[in-house]
Amino acid sequence: MTRRELFAATAAAGLASRLAAAKPRLTKSRVAAITDEIGRTESDAVDFAKKHSLQMVELRVVPETKKEFAQLTAPELKAFATELTAAKIKVSLLKTSLLKFNWHEDEKRFARRMDDLNAAIAAAQILGTDRIRIFTGARGTADLRTIAATIQEMVPAAERARMRLVIENEPSQNAGTSAELKSLLELLPSAAVAANWDPWNAMSLGENAWPEGYKLLPKDRLLNIQVKAESFGSPDRIRWKSILQTLDHDGYTGTLSLATEAAGSTFIEKADDAVDELLHLVGLL
Repeated sequence: MTRRELFAATAAAGLASRLAAAKPRLTKSRVAAITDEIGRTESDAVDFAKKHSLQMVELRVVPETKKEFAQLTAPELKAFATELTAAKIKVSLLKTSLLKFNWHEDEKRFARRMDDLNAAIAAAQILGTDRIRIFTGARGTADLRTIAATIQEMVPAAERARMRLVIENEPSQNAGTSAELKSLLELLPSAAVAANWDPWNAMSLGENAWPEGYKLLPKDRLLNIQVKAESFGSPDRIRWKSILQTLDHDGYTGTLSLATEAAGSTFIEKADDAVDELLHLVGLL
Protein backbone atom coordinates (compact mmCIF):
# COMPACT_ATOMS: atom_id res chain seq x y z
CA MET A 1 0.00 0.00 0.00
CA THR A 2 1.35 3.40 -0.98
CA ARG A 3 1.41 6.39 1.37
CA ARG A 4 -1.43 7.96 -0.60
CA GLU A 5 -3.53 4.79 -0.33
CA LEU A 6 -2.74 4.54 3.38
CA PHE A 7 -3.80 8.15 3.93
CA ALA A 8 -7.04 7.60 1.99
CA ALA A 9 -7.84 4.45 3.96
CA THR A 10 -7.17 6.22 7.25
CA ALA A 11 -9.38 9.15 6.27
CA ALA A 12 -12.19 6.79 5.20
CA ALA A 13 -11.96 4.92 8.50
CA GLY A 14 -12.09 8.20 10.41
CA LEU A 15 -15.16 9.33 8.48
CA ALA A 16 -16.89 6.00 9.09
CA SER A 17 -16.12 6.28 12.79
CA ARG A 18 -17.57 9.81 12.97
CA LEU A 19 -20.70 8.76 11.09
CA ALA A 20 -21.18 5.79 13.42
CA ALA A 21 -20.79 8.04 16.44
CA ALA A 22 -23.33 10.50 15.01
CA LYS A 23 -25.91 7.81 14.30
CA PRO A 24 -28.60 7.66 17.02
CA ARG A 25 -28.26 4.70 19.34
CA LEU A 26 -31.81 5.04 20.60
CA THR A 27 -34.20 4.02 17.83
CA LYS A 28 -37.84 3.07 17.40
CA SER A 29 -36.84 -0.59 17.63
CA ARG A 30 -36.42 -0.14 21.38
CA VAL A 31 -39.89 1.24 22.08
CA ALA A 32 -42.31 -1.10 23.86
CA ALA A 33 -45.88 -0.78 25.14
CA ILE A 34 -47.76 -2.67 27.84
CA THR A 35 -50.19 -5.09 26.20
CA ASP A 36 -53.05 -4.58 28.66
CA GLU A 37 -52.99 -0.87 27.77
CA ILE A 38 -53.06 -1.29 23.98
CA GLY A 39 -55.66 -4.01 23.53
CA ARG A 40 -58.77 -5.43 25.18
CA THR A 41 -57.37 -8.89 24.50
CA GLU A 42 -53.79 -10.10 24.11
CA SER A 43 -54.45 -10.83 20.44
CA ASP A 44 -55.76 -7.28 19.98
CA ALA A 45 -52.60 -5.97 21.62
CA VAL A 46 -50.42 -7.99 19.25
CA ASP A 47 -52.35 -6.56 16.29
CA PHE A 48 -51.90 -3.05 17.71
CA ALA A 49 -48.15 -3.60 18.08
CA LYS A 50 -47.91 -4.85 14.50
CA LYS A 51 -49.90 -1.86 13.22
CA HIS A 52 -47.39 0.51 14.81
CA SER A 53 -44.39 -1.65 13.85
CA LEU A 54 -43.44 -2.16 17.49
CA GLN A 55 -40.82 -4.86 17.84
CA MET A 56 -41.31 -5.30 21.58
CA VAL A 57 -44.07 -5.33 24.18
CA GLU A 58 -44.19 -5.51 27.96
CA LEU A 59 -46.34 -8.09 29.68
CA ARG A 60 -48.11 -7.40 32.97
CA VAL A 61 -51.59 -8.91 33.01
CA VAL A 62 -53.57 -10.72 30.33
CA PRO A 63 -55.97 -8.00 29.09
CA GLU A 64 -59.05 -10.19 28.94
CA THR A 65 -58.60 -12.00 32.28
CA LYS A 66 -56.47 -9.54 34.33
CA LYS A 67 -54.33 -12.46 35.50
CA GLU A 68 -50.65 -11.68 35.98
CA PHE A 69 -48.44 -13.29 33.36
CA ALA A 70 -46.01 -14.17 36.14
CA GLN A 71 -48.67 -16.39 37.71
CA LEU A 72 -49.89 -18.25 34.61
CA THR A 73 -49.34 -21.95 34.00
CA ALA A 74 -46.60 -23.12 31.66
CA PRO A 75 -49.06 -24.15 28.91
CA GLU A 76 -50.74 -20.73 29.07
CA LEU A 77 -47.40 -18.96 28.88
CA LYS A 78 -46.23 -21.09 25.97
CA ALA A 79 -49.39 -20.25 24.01
CA PHE A 80 -48.80 -16.51 24.46
CA ALA A 81 -45.09 -16.91 23.67
CA THR A 82 -45.97 -18.73 20.45
CA GLU A 83 -48.37 -15.95 19.42
CA LEU A 84 -45.71 -13.29 19.99
CA THR A 85 -43.03 -15.26 18.17
CA ALA A 86 -45.32 -15.71 15.17
CA ALA A 87 -45.80 -11.93 15.10
CA LYS A 88 -42.03 -11.38 15.42
CA ILE A 89 -42.51 -9.43 18.64
CA LYS A 90 -40.19 -9.81 21.63
CA VAL A 91 -40.91 -9.30 25.33
CA SER A 92 -38.78 -6.50 26.71
CA LEU A 93 -39.86 -6.82 30.34
CA LEU A 94 -42.08 -9.02 32.50
CA LYS A 95 -43.87 -6.63 34.82
CA THR A 96 -44.72 -8.31 38.12
CA SER A 97 -46.19 -7.08 41.39
CA LEU A 98 -43.34 -8.68 43.36
CA LEU A 99 -43.00 -6.92 46.74
CA LYS A 100 -45.65 -4.31 45.84
CA PHE A 101 -47.61 -4.49 49.09
CA ASN A 102 -47.36 -3.71 52.78
CA TRP A 103 -44.92 -6.33 54.04
CA HIS A 104 -46.23 -6.10 57.62
CA GLU A 105 -49.94 -6.36 56.81
CA ASP A 106 -49.71 -9.16 54.24
CA GLU A 107 -47.42 -11.59 56.03
CA LYS A 108 -48.53 -14.61 53.97
CA ARG A 109 -47.62 -12.92 50.73
CA PHE A 110 -44.32 -11.76 52.16
CA ALA A 111 -43.56 -15.31 53.29
CA ARG A 112 -44.07 -16.69 49.79
CA ARG A 113 -41.98 -14.03 48.06
CA MET A 114 -39.29 -16.48 46.97
CA ASP A 115 -41.92 -18.82 45.52
CA ASP A 116 -43.40 -15.88 43.62
CA LEU A 117 -39.92 -14.94 42.38
CA ASN A 118 -39.27 -18.47 41.13
CA ALA A 119 -42.62 -18.46 39.33
CA ALA A 120 -41.73 -15.13 37.71
CA ILE A 121 -38.33 -16.47 36.63
CA ALA A 122 -39.94 -19.52 35.06
CA ALA A 123 -42.48 -17.32 33.28
CA ALA A 124 -39.79 -14.95 31.99
CA GLN A 125 -37.79 -17.87 30.63
CA ILE A 126 -40.78 -19.16 28.68
CA LEU A 127 -41.61 -15.69 27.39
CA GLY A 128 -38.04 -15.07 26.28
CA THR A 129 -37.04 -12.13 28.46
CA ASP A 130 -34.32 -11.77 31.08
CA ARG A 131 -35.90 -8.78 32.84
CA ILE A 132 -38.39 -8.89 35.72
CA ARG A 133 -39.91 -5.72 37.20
CA ILE A 134 -40.11 -5.64 41.02
CA PHE A 135 -41.05 -3.11 43.73
CA THR A 136 -39.90 -2.05 47.19
CA GLY A 137 -42.82 -2.38 49.61
CA ALA A 138 -45.55 0.05 50.65
CA ARG A 139 -44.16 3.53 51.25
CA GLY A 140 -43.13 4.29 54.80
CA THR A 141 -43.11 0.70 55.99
CA ALA A 142 -39.38 -0.14 55.76
CA ASP A 143 -36.03 1.61 55.60
CA LEU A 144 -33.69 1.26 52.62
CA ARG A 145 -31.36 -1.18 54.35
CA THR A 146 -34.25 -3.53 55.15
CA ILE A 147 -35.49 -3.24 51.57
CA ALA A 148 -32.01 -3.92 50.22
CA ALA A 149 -31.63 -6.98 52.46
CA THR A 150 -35.00 -8.31 51.28
CA ILE A 151 -34.13 -7.88 47.61
CA GLN A 152 -30.63 -9.25 48.20
CA GLU A 153 -32.24 -12.55 49.22
CA MET A 154 -33.58 -12.76 45.67
CA VAL A 155 -30.30 -12.00 43.94
CA PRO A 156 -28.75 -15.52 43.97
CA ALA A 157 -31.82 -17.01 42.25
CA ALA A 158 -31.78 -14.22 39.67
CA GLU A 159 -28.05 -14.65 39.06
CA ARG A 160 -28.39 -18.42 38.59
CA ALA A 161 -31.16 -17.87 36.04
CA ARG A 162 -29.28 -14.97 34.39
CA MET A 163 -32.21 -12.68 35.13
CA ARG A 164 -32.21 -8.96 35.94
CA LEU A 165 -34.45 -7.70 38.75
CA VAL A 166 -35.53 -4.27 37.56
CA ILE A 167 -36.65 -1.97 40.39
CA GLU A 168 -39.27 0.62 39.48
CA ASN A 169 -39.50 3.88 41.41
CA GLU A 170 -43.18 4.22 42.25
CA PRO A 171 -44.87 6.83 44.51
CA SER A 172 -46.75 4.22 46.55
CA GLN A 173 -43.49 2.40 47.26
CA ASN A 174 -40.51 2.96 49.54
CA ALA A 175 -38.30 3.79 46.57
CA GLY A 176 -40.36 6.42 44.79
CA THR A 177 -37.86 9.08 43.77
CA SER A 178 -34.71 8.99 41.68
CA ALA A 179 -32.68 9.75 44.81
CA GLU A 180 -34.22 6.82 46.70
CA LEU A 181 -33.69 4.52 43.73
CA LYS A 182 -30.04 5.59 43.54
CA SER A 183 -29.50 4.99 47.27
CA LEU A 184 -31.08 1.54 47.05
CA LEU A 185 -28.97 0.50 44.06
CA GLU A 186 -25.84 1.51 45.97
CA LEU A 187 -26.79 -1.08 48.60
CA LEU A 188 -27.34 -3.72 45.89
CA PRO A 189 -24.15 -3.84 43.78
CA SER A 190 -25.03 -7.05 41.93
CA ALA A 191 -25.37 -6.74 38.16
CA ALA A 192 -28.57 -8.77 38.56
CA VAL A 193 -30.27 -5.66 40.00
CA ALA A 194 -31.10 -2.73 37.74
CA ALA A 195 -33.48 0.21 37.42
CA ASN A 196 -36.72 1.03 35.66
CA TRP A 197 -36.75 4.82 35.93
CA ASP A 198 -40.07 6.67 35.77
CA PRO A 199 -39.50 10.44 35.99
CA TRP A 200 -43.25 11.14 36.13
CA ASN A 201 -43.53 8.95 39.24
CA ALA A 202 -40.61 10.79 40.84
CA MET A 203 -42.17 14.17 40.05
CA SER A 204 -45.39 13.13 41.79
CA LEU A 205 -43.38 13.03 45.03
CA GLY A 206 -42.05 16.55 44.49
CA GLU A 207 -38.67 15.64 43.04
CA ASN A 208 -37.13 17.59 40.18
CA ALA A 209 -36.68 14.37 38.23
CA TRP A 210 -35.28 16.07 35.14
CA PRO A 211 -32.52 16.86 34.98
CA GLU A 212 -31.48 16.67 38.66
CA GLY A 213 -33.00 13.26 39.40
CA TYR A 214 -31.55 11.74 36.25
CA LYS A 215 -28.06 13.00 37.11
CA LEU A 216 -28.13 10.96 40.32
CA LEU A 217 -28.79 7.63 38.64
CA PRO A 218 -26.03 5.13 37.75
CA LYS A 219 -26.32 5.16 33.95
CA ASP A 220 -24.88 1.67 33.54
CA ARG A 221 -27.76 0.24 35.57
CA LEU A 222 -30.62 1.85 33.71
CA LEU A 223 -32.38 -0.90 31.75
CA ASN A 224 -35.77 0.66 31.14
CA ILE A 225 -37.22 4.16 31.01
CA GLN A 226 -40.96 4.31 31.64
CA VAL A 227 -42.80 6.96 29.67
CA LYS A 228 -46.23 7.94 30.97
CA ALA A 229 -48.56 9.11 28.19
CA GLU A 230 -50.14 11.65 30.55
CA SER A 231 -46.78 13.41 30.80
CA PHE A 232 -47.04 14.46 27.13
CA GLY A 233 -49.94 16.86 27.52
CA SER A 234 -49.85 17.87 31.19
CA PRO A 235 -49.16 21.50 32.19
CA ASP A 236 -46.19 20.00 34.05
CA ARG A 237 -45.23 17.93 31.03
CA ILE A 238 -41.81 16.34 30.97
CA ARG A 239 -39.34 17.51 28.35
CA TRP A 240 -39.11 14.11 26.73
CA LYS A 241 -37.26 15.37 23.68
CA SER A 242 -34.47 16.64 25.93
CA ILE A 243 -34.45 13.41 27.96
CA LEU A 244 -34.26 11.23 24.86
CA GLN A 245 -31.47 13.33 23.38
CA THR A 246 -29.50 13.03 26.62
CA LEU A 247 -30.09 9.28 26.85
CA ASP A 248 -28.88 8.88 23.28
CA HIS A 249 -25.83 11.04 23.96
CA ASP A 250 -25.06 9.04 27.10
CA GLY A 251 -25.12 5.79 25.14
CA TYR A 252 -28.27 4.40 26.73
CA THR A 253 -28.78 0.80 25.58
CA GLY A 254 -32.02 -0.06 27.38
CA THR A 255 -35.64 0.18 26.32
CA LEU A 256 -38.40 2.78 26.41
CA SER A 257 -41.61 1.57 27.98
CA LEU A 258 -44.80 3.42 27.09
CA ALA A 259 -47.54 3.36 29.72
CA THR A 260 -50.55 4.64 27.77
CA GLU A 261 -52.84 4.17 30.79
CA ALA A 262 -55.69 4.41 28.29
CA ALA A 263 -59.19 3.32 29.30
CA GLY A 264 -62.85 4.00 28.52
CA SER A 265 -64.61 4.33 25.20
CA THR A 266 -61.64 5.99 23.49
CA PHE A 267 -59.22 3.32 24.72
CA ILE A 268 -57.60 2.53 21.37
CA GLU A 269 -57.60 6.12 20.10
CA LYS A 270 -55.73 7.28 23.22
CA ALA A 271 -53.25 4.43 22.89
CA ASP A 272 -52.75 5.24 19.20
CA ASP A 273 -52.00 8.88 19.97
CA ALA A 274 -49.58 8.02 22.79
CA VAL A 275 -47.61 5.51 20.72
CA ASP A 276 -47.46 7.89 17.76
CA GLU A 277 -46.19 10.68 20.01
CA LEU A 278 -43.37 8.60 21.50
CA LEU A 279 -42.34 7.17 18.13
CA HIS A 280 -42.31 10.70 16.73
CA LEU A 281 -40.01 11.93 19.51
CA VAL A 282 -37.63 9.00 19.05
CA GLY A 283 -37.67 9.61 15.30
CA LEU A 284 -36.36 13.14 15.87
CA LEU A 285 -33.07 11.85 17.27
